[in-house]
Amino acid sequence: MPICKNDKKHTYKGTEPSPKGLGYCAHAEKVKTKRTGKDSNEWIVKKIKNGSKRWVKISNKDRLLPLLKKRYIGYDNDMDQLDEILSNSTKEIRNMVNERIVQTKKKRIEKFKIAGDQAVIGDPSYPLSKPGEGWQLNYVYKVEPGMWKGYFHSWITKERVNILVVTRLRYTYPSPSLKYRKGKGGLAVDSGQMSVVDLSKYPQAEWDDKWNKKVANITIKKIAGAIDGGYVSRTGWGDGIYNYLIGVKNNRVVQFVVFFMT
Repeated sequence: MPICKNDKKHTYKGTEPSPKGLGYCAHAEKVKTKRTGKDSNEWIVKKIKNGSKRWVKISNKDRLLPLLKKRYIGYDNDMDQLDEILSNSTKEIRNMVNERIVQTKKKRIEKFKIAGDQAVIGDPSYPLSKPGEGWQLNYVYKVEPGMWKGYFHSWITKERVNILVVTRLRYTYPSPSLKYRKGKGGLAVDSGQMSVVDLSKYPQAEWDDKWNKKVANITIKKIAGAIDGGYVSRTGWGDGIYNYLIGVKNNRVVQFVVFFMT
């Protein structure tokens, strides 16, 4: 049998999936030592109840916890780790990330009024989409009229919009008094911007220069903010398709939550 690289007095089989299979025997390593195993996964040395040491595979949850403790995570190694964790994540892991994001300070809190009983959510640079006619870039919902507010949370890369919340003033996110469900379809974005706007204030023309300049003036200078009858923001990663939830009360939407970076 082959001899351990870190202790010439001990042997190993060579079939172990842990780093032991590559010759690194746990008993000769320091606690919390990390190495890549023979199975290409990351492993860590831990002490077990009887005081001996062994290799334990590091789970996505274990790798995520140190990131969750950071006030903000940035690019480079942090982002590489998060991308890798989320690419193979469970719903539980994604929920942990979302919970961490909404613990951060709310940014760009601004109020606006929806006078009518319908609102449009989607890419603000495009006219109203007609169901069944090409790529749908926005959706219309029955909403509760009155005063609303918009804001966003940013934990991943600090300044980018991670989760966008547009809600009636009296509700928070998440709210135990609301019923949440997925939106009608993924929000397709082609301008790097997102909006929730009173239907009566939404442009009807194929291209509205005045409207687009107002939207861009907010998203370029402020990242996000209120516009007449609504709220507009940049999207987390630019163009793409994003998931969102609607919060419903008395058969009317009172909250939109868009997930850009989770």
